[in-house]
Formats: sequence, structure tokens, C-alpha cells
Amino acid sequence: MQEKIAAALELARSANRELVTVLKNEGAILRLSPMPMALFAPNGRCIETNEAYAEMIGTTRDIVLTMNYKESESWRVSGLLEDCLAVVEANRPRRREAQITTTFGKNIWFDCQMIPIKLNGETHILVKVIDLTERKRLEAELRHLSFHDALTQLPNRRLLLDRLKHAMQLSRRHNSHFALLFLDLNKFKQLNDTHGHEVGDHMLIEVARRLPLVVRDTDTVARLGGDEFVVLLEDLGAERLRPTITLQQSSRKSYIP
Repeated sequence: MQEKIAAALELARSANRELVTVLKNEGAILRLSPMPMALFAPNGRCIETNEAYAEMIGTTRDIVLTMNYKESESWRVSGLLEDCLAVVEANRPRRREAQITTTFGKNIWFDCQMIPIKLNGETHILVKVIDLTERKRLEAELRHLSFHDALTQLPNRRLLLDRLKHAMQLSRRHNSHFALLFLDLNKFKQLNDTHGHEVGDHMLIEVARRLPLVVRDTDTVARLGGDEFVVLLEDLGAERLRPTITLQQSSRKSYIP
């Protein structure tokens, strides 16, 4: 009997040594991984993480190791806290794409995998993150470029047509008028020929800056191309109006006729 007990104890010690070795190896892999990762205990405390994770949220690894996701406001607001609690309860992984402002003031957009891992009979959570911030920024830039003029940053023809369609629907629904003004610049070609296209571009940019100042925030100023601009005035009421636009003259030299 004593021999059996001694053999069982030796087997348990061997298994424990193997577990410690595995955990050390997995910890080293986690710390050296370029993918942001963190391991959280059942009580929510971070027990392992890497520099990539710390850098992503805007702090250091030592500070991350003092954090507890159950006490994090950003995790609660984003839904990550609810997901982690569900992972522990159901012992099933979850995935979420979210945008948050971290405790350290850094705004990030990410894809997060939360994976349950059994350690010493308790369910821990391994969080693996793919930082989507730069990709989302580029996507937003592309969306902006597809609906705005590259030179003046005003809405382009595509966005104007979309807003015109909305204005027509609103007009029918509320029995109100809207106005569509087509504008171009006198002698713009002469300006380009005389002073060069760079001066012409500055002229277009200045006009694009001034036009929105003399209409309401709800109205649209768009550039069709060249020196052609369109102003869409919405919700002008049931009576026919003749809106007047006056450009404010600046004290410096202006090419606006």
C-alpha cells in the first residue's frame, strides 16, 4: 500500500512538473508573440500579457498586470465584460469587434477573441486581439474620398445626388419647398491662364470655405467639378422664397467677382 501511495505521489509530482513546464512555455510564447494577448484569472485579474497588448492600449506591461477587467469601465461599456462573464459561465469562446477608449485615453478599434482555458481546475480567459484601428481609419478615409471632392473637401456629385433625393422625399412629405442653386465663377479660365492652376486651386478652396458660411448647417454646398458649385437649400417652407447669398468680402485681395 505504501509503495502504491509513493508511486501515486511521484506520478502527481511528475504531472505537476510537466504542467509547470507547459505553463512556462506557453507564458513565454504569449509574451514573445507579436499578437496582443492577455491571460485573465477567474477573479478578473490579469496574470500574464505581452508588450504588444500593453502598447495597443497605451500603457506598459507592468501596469496591465495590475488590472482587473471586472473593474474596467471601458470593458463594461463596450460589452467585453459581459462577453467574458459568458465565456466563463458557458466555457465557450466568444468573439467581438468593438471600438473603445481605453483607461489610458487611447481610442482603438479591434477584433477580440475570448477563449476559456482550464488551469488548476479553474476557467481562465485568454484574450487575443487584432488591432483594426489603422484599417478602420483607412476605410473611413476611402468612404470620405468617395463622397467628397479631393481639392475642396466639399460633397461631390455622388453625395449631392443622395442628398437631393432625400430633399425631394422630405419636400413631398412635409409639403415644403427646397432650392437648388447652380454657381460658377466668372473669368475663372482667365484666372488660370494668367496666374496658373495653383492660384486657381486656392481660389476654389477659398470659395468652398466661404459658401458654407452663408447657408445653414442643414444645407449642402457641393462641387460638381471645375468652377461649378451647387447649393442645396432644404425645408424652405410652403411659400415660394427667393434666397439670396452674399459672399463676405475679406480685407485681403480676392479674386471673387
